[in-house]
Amino acid sequence: MHSLDDEAVTAALDNPIIPPDVKRVLEIRQLIGSAGVKKVYAMQRQATRDDRLCNLFIYHGARTGRDTGADVQPQNLVKAGPKLKWCSEGCGKPSGANSDWCPHCGTCLLDEPTKGWSWEAVDTALEVMQSGSLDRVEEVFGNAVLTISGCIRGLFVAAPGKDLVCSDYSSIEAVVTAVLSGEQWRIEAFNRKEDIYLVSAGRITGRTMDEYLVYHKETGDKHPDRQKIGKPAELGLGFGGWLGAWRQFDSSDNFSDDEVKDNIKAWREASPAIVEMWGGQMRGKPWAPDRFELFGLEGMAIAAVQNPGTMYTFRYVSYGVKDDVLYCRLPSGRYLTYHKPRLAPVVKWDQTQLQLSYEGWNSNPKMGAMGWQRIETYGGRLMENVVQAVARDIMAYANNNLETRGYPVVLRVHDEIVCEVPENYGSIDEFEATMMELPDWAKGWPVRAAGGWRAKRYRKD
Repeated sequence: MHSLDDEAVTAALDNPIIPPDVKRVLEIRQLIGSAGVKKVYAMQRQATRDDRLCNLFIYHGARTGRDTGADVQPQNLVKAGPKLKWCSEGCGKPSGANSDWCPHCGTCLLDEPTKGWSWEAVDTALEVMQSGSLDRVEEVFGNAVLTISGCIRGLFVAAPGKDLVCSDYSSIEAVVTAVLSGEQWRIEAFNRKEDIYLVSAGRITGRTMDEYLVYHKETGDKHPDRQKIGKPAELGLGFGGWLGAWRQFDSSDNFSDDEVKDNIKAWREASPAIVEMWGGQMRGKPWAPDRFELFGLEGMAIAAVQNPGTMYTFRYVSYGVKDDVLYCRLPSGRYLTYHKPRLAPVVKWDQTQLQLSYEGWNSNPKMGAMGWQRIETYGGRLMENVVQAVARDIMAYANNNLETRGYPVVLRVHDEIVCEVPENYGSIDEFEATMMELPDWAKGWPVRAAGGWRAKRYRKD
């Protein structure tokens, strides 16, 4: 094999002619290469004398201003563990889904349903691991490595006499996308606190929210459209994504490629303001353009490069070039920077257009060589930068407010804020209300924090 990375090992394991002993070696390689297992060692190495983890984040580590993780990488924590059965008739403890008898108290588990991994199993799992016996861990939970992965979040623990208080922003990037672009039906859906995955699926399929609500009432489950259509659409298409972006969030065989493309076209037809904000250089369908025109974020960025010293604005966002740097001014007044911007002719859909590029540090191997490179960009990616940056500014404002009110921030994981407070101090309601206070430039936006919890161990509900 030329590589032993995760993708190469997974591909090799799918090879039907691989000998059993070689297959087992690769399975072991895949297990011990688990990011979860590695984090345990990283925690052990990095813990201070008083068992604290410090310096977990790099401020403004990403181009958009967001934090990036360091060492233990708390922004990349696995949450999966083995499937479980809970001993409801006996001790109440969890064990692996293949257990017929409770390994803790001997109660029969044949009638117990199989459930996914839960943070509630962490204390029991850690108690079993303290035996130091691999055989015992496998007897109770089955896959030991997967059990370790399920416990990683729970290894972040509040100091003695303190609690962790946590909440996250609900679909904040979708909210920011809707407001920045002016997609009114989306803004109204967020104001009504509707499930954006279902609302989006309805716009693609033609089904109404009432139909989805009736389905939920009759079955107790959310409509399949939410997972099959709404989720991949909302997570993959907001920044100009096409077939690959959809498949990233829906790798199943729910739809053929042509059906996915039809779904994407329907999503774009339902969200014209978002498509307009991505912008471009040609009006009309890409395969049948009407005329050349610079519009949206891509158009304003190109115009700024063509005319240094002049600012070009689309809705809340402005672009301008000074001293060979393309500046993007955000609603907060903060700037994103793109060094040495250049335009080069490129043929797209049989039409000659301009390709915008800049020099920057590439940390994503899927986007080319790592390090300082010339990076190409376009309307969808510019939109992604702006949305993530604006969401970051909202979160930074909340961080400062929380600190001021006695909620010291110890983790900032994507759209989630975790604070460590003395026992009995504050409340989840106060915590979330503080998160939802917005800066003047974002007053009235339907930003919501929900699902908050308070506990000794960090978790993901």
